Amino acid sequence: MKKAILYCVAIIFASLIATLFLPFSCAPKAKNDEKFDIVMDKISDDTLVTEVRMLGAHDAFSSDIGYMSRANPNQDDLITSGIVNKFAKGVVVRFSKAQNGSALDLLNGGVRYFDTRITLSGEDFYTCHGYLSNNFDYYLKDIIDFLDSHPSEFVILDIQEYFASGTKDGSLEAEDWDKLLLHLSETKGASGKTIIDFIRYDAKVDALKDLTVGQVTNNKNSGGVVILAKTSDYSEFYLRDSNADYNEEREYTSIRSYWHETNSTDELISGIDNEEAFVEKMNYGGLFVVNQAQKTAFIMSGKLVRSIFGWSLTKMASKFNKELVKDEERFNKWLDEMPILMVDYALSSKGDFNKLANTYIIAYNSK
Repeated sequence: MKKAILYCVAIIFASLIATLFLPFSCAPKAKNDEKFDIVMDKISDDTLVTEVRMLGAHDAFSSDIGYMSRANPNQDDLITSGIVNKFAKGVVVRFSKAQNGSALDLLNGGVRYFDTRITLSGEDFYTCHGYLSNNFDYYLKDIIDFLDSHPSEFVILDIQEYFASGTKDGSLEAEDWDKLLLHLSETKGASGKTIIDFIRYDAKVDALKDLTVGQVTNNKNSGGVVILAKTSDYSEFYLRDSNADYNEEREYTSIRSYWHETNSTDELISGIDNEEAFVEKMNYGGLFVVNQAQKTAFIMSGKLVRSIFGWSLTKMASKFNKELVKDEERFNKWLDEMPILMVDYALSSKGDFNKLANTYIIAYNSK
């Protein structure tokens, strides 16, 4: 009896240690047998860019987050806590890494919308989601080279968060944005081009609601990019609105994106249905409207248990994403009002998610 009790205690202790320290996502590796590097070639040039349906990656550039990753030095929250990084780093790392794949992997998997988080540490730009993932250039150069070789395609680079040294409250000075723009103007791909070379609009002159696929891609003679950022002072950036609150009837400049903040499958599906109905009622034309179809990991709340059993963002996404593509009619109904489907683990092949999502989107855009 005593041995049995000791055995049970040892199992519980080992499970606790594994939960707190193991950084492995445990998500099945994508096994996609199809490449979706060309998904926009059938879209007419006069189609508005805000009407193009596309697959998006939440925390797109977080693929290299691991146990040895450094916490974002410009962020003041749970992740930068010494206690968390000493006693529970594994679990927090698992809930910080949202994608399994480089920018090129995502692009070849049909992703055209990139939810981007970057931080300036010293003189270097890194991508981040709590922890630093990799040098921003590692992902940026992939996008530059891809656009250079895919004239029918364009991407949306949505800089949702930008942290600069010494600005832990999130406030940024004009010089911080100047540094970012300079970096974007100097970082070159294999051909010598920069991401700025693929911008064919003036955000101060060209209204987003009037921007067409033909303008952005030079009538499909060259890939293009639309960049959103939380500043309105630059011709290269359209203003990135803050995340939406549910059922609030405010106006937006460029984008509506509502975060459902749940780790329940039923609640998230219901929330997506409700958001679709609300957006239809409000008729948000001329904006990028995002369907945030990713679960939230809760570390410090009553929903912790479901997060722990979910194990990681990518594992939760591999199980949830297949629910999104089960019903093509419902999927298309969501696309009617929310053209951008943003998910964690966008490359997941469980339930043929990536293949079916791209197939439905391409078919929708070909109408």
